[in-house]
Amino acid sequence: MKLIELYIENFGRLSGYSLKLDGGLNTVNRENGYGKTTLTVFIKAMLYGLSQNKKQSIFENDRKHYMPWNKGRCGGSLTFEAGGNIWRIERTFMPKAAEDTFKLYDERTGKESTAYTERIGEELFGVDEDGFLRTVFLSEENLSGKNENKSVAAKLSNLVGCDGDISSLGEALRALEDERRVYYKKGGAGEIGEAAARAAGLERRISDLIRLGEEYKKNEELAAAVTEELLAAEEKRSSLRKRQEEIGRERVKRSYAVQYAEMKKALAEDEARAAELNEFFKNGAPTASEIEDARQKTSEANALSRQAESTATEPSVSRFGDGVSNEEYERARLTLEKIRSLDARISALKGEESAEKAVTYLPKTSEIDLAIEKYNHGKRHGAGLHPTLPLSILVFALSAALGYLVHPICYAALAVGAVMLTVGVALTTKRRSTARLSESEASDLVLRYTGTLPKGEALLSMLCELRRMAAESEAKAKRCEELRARLELLISEKESAEREASEFASRFDGICATEAGAMIAEILEKRSVRMALLEKRSAEDRITRDAIHRSAELRREVDAFLARFRTTSPRPLDEIAARLAERDALLRSLERTRETVREFGERHGICDGDLELLNTEEPTLDISSENADSDVRRLEGLRAVYLKRCDEILAETAEIDELTAERDAALKKKAEYEKKLEIINKTKDYLARARDNLTSKYLARTKEAFNKYIALIGKDSGDGFVMTTSFEIMKSEGGEYKDSDAYSRGIRDMYALATRLALIDSLYEGESPFVILDDPFAYFDDARLSGAKAVLRALAKEKQIIYLTCSDSRAI
Repeated sequence: MKLIELYIENFGRLSGYSLKLDGGLNTVNRENGYGKTTLTVFIKAMLYGLSQNKKQSIFENDRKHYMPWNKGRCGGSLTFEAGGNIWRIERTFMPKAAEDTFKLYDERTGKESTAYTERIGEELFGVDEDGFLRTVFLSEENLSGKNENKSVAAKLSNLVGCDGDISSLGEALRALEDERRVYYKKGGAGEIGEAAARAAGLERRISDLIRLGEEYKKNEELAAAVTEELLAAEEKRSSLRKRQEEIGRERVKRSYAVQYAEMKKALAEDEARAAELNEFFKNGAPTASEIEDARQKTSEANALSRQAESTATEPSVSRFGDGVSNEEYERARLTLEKIRSLDARISALKGEESAEKAVTYLPKTSEIDLAIEKYNHGKRHGAGLHPTLPLSILVFALSAALGYLVHPICYAALAVGAVMLTVGVALTTKRRSTARLSESEASDLVLRYTGTLPKGEALLSMLCELRRMAAESEAKAKRCEELRARLELLISEKESAEREASEFASRFDGICATEAGAMIAEILEKRSVRMALLEKRSAEDRITRDAIHRSAELRREVDAFLARFRTTSPRPLDEIAARLAERDALLRSLERTRETVREFGERHGICDGDLELLNTEEPTLDISSENADSDVRRLEGLRAVYLKRCDEILAETAEIDELTAERDAALKKKAEYEKKLEIINKTKDYLARARDNLTSKYLARTKEAFNKYIALIGKDSGDGFVMTTSFEIMKSEGGEYKDSDAYSRGIRDMYALATRLALIDSLYEGESPFVILDDPFAYFDDARLSGAKAVLRALAKEKQIIYLTCSDSRAI
């Protein structure tokens, strides 16, 4: 495609502006503020229109930005050459996109055309507006931007018209990633982590309450024992009241000491478990992201191994056609074309022969001519005596009489008379034989061959028509003889070609076809399939090697991570994650347990020194009559303490069933979320593999073009670069691939320029577009600027280039 001329009626600051363009390099070197960027946006708007959005910022809304400064009508025209014709676009742009106008004119006829619609940019180049800006539109602002675009990927993959398929892969992967983050996030903040943390907290609370249940049994037993003692001591309580109170207090304290000891024991068990977990993580506790990274690497390594196994087990390509050269295949193909051509010519000749069938029941033209002559002659002279016959008779009579009278000349006169008589008789006979076809005989002749019975004047016309039909039939018969002769020559030539084809086909096994041409066609098709399989196997072998190498590398990284921990489970990552979650939950629980023990000791006046009471024998009473009342009260008080504690424990443990239900629900949710997460991860893996298989079709040729341009601009070999499926460039430095963002702006712009030019080569194989460069070399040093200029000069021999700059040093 080539731009010829543009006219801007009003667009931004430009008004009444026209510009004619050449087919090669067009340089516009003008000062800042001239409207160079406005000029490039106008070209884009002519092809793709002006997009409409609700953004208020003038820099984010082109329709607001480029409305005319002088308030005139916004728009203009663009004349270009495409598809061997010259077209002119006329557009006007209004504040509302629905009110815009578009017209297309055919410059050959001067008439309005419908060859393209207002989506002419997409129809010419096969990419949307964003794809256009990311390929042939290069500026300082967007040169280093992202190059990924769904319509560009679709066109490179020969999927134009169904780009929804390829775009939906990326959208599906993004949707799956968003869904995965709902269930799992770094630090355990996802649904799974929250469910696991809640279940662990509930389990800890339930365990605490279960331990309180054991305490309840002990207090209940003690209360029952005290009740029995109380019944026995009621009779003696008056004498034992003082002693009973002392022992009662001691027993209360002992009871609290027992509870305190059990709580301390539970705390010690938790601390011991925490110490075990700390020992497990002695080399440093991993973060959730590290565990997730190891999981992903393991998953990726397994997927790559499966991929390598699947490609490795595919059957080998058959050895069909080994030993047959390309020249022999080409000769066979030409023979097949010759056979097909001869078949077509033979079929055509047979059709001609069928159309030229002669009417065999008609008489010959000579017979009809004779009949017409007899019929015409009879009509002119009738069937009487010939006029010479009477004269001959008269001469013969005179000769005889003269001969009788004059004897010497008798014989001479008689001879003359005899001759005259003979001539008269002969002429009369001939006349009678010529005129023997009567009107009825002629009518019978016409009736026999035409089925009609003409009479009068129509009889002669029908005889002439019958003569015309006979002549036409004889001409067709002659034409048929010529066609049969040509047909025999073509059949002989075809038989020779078929023998040659059969000799070639005899060198192959397993051919199903029996007819010579079909055998050659089958052989050529099988060869095409075999060549395609060989190419596919070569590509799969490369993928398999890469997959095996990458899988081994990932497994080494995972093994290095696992070496930090002494795992015993066959699923070490799950064990590490579980222990890490248990450790975190246990550390949080320990703080609460220590606080509970401390509060219990303060509330009941128990400290660690009081635990020695448990090592002493419980005091007994020597009950006497004077202490009976004291003993009763002590026992009543002691029983009340036990019962009160039992009530407290019952109140606390009443929520065990509710907590258990909540814990089970949390664990069920966690299992459901983990199952969904597993499905999401597998789906992501399959979709990613599908996307990589699709994008690998076009990435190789784009990378090859990038190598060419980076060598011309930066004098750098392209071997050290890697191009991603989103057309981002990374370079190998010190054994690692560095993203282009790690380099200076000038280096990034150089890589971006080579990438854009490579995309143009790969993307536009049909209609070659123009290239717009809006001062993209502002950050290039002298050497790279010189290389870029040389590339543009060379590129201008093949493509139209519109180069805009504000600097003489960067002008070309």
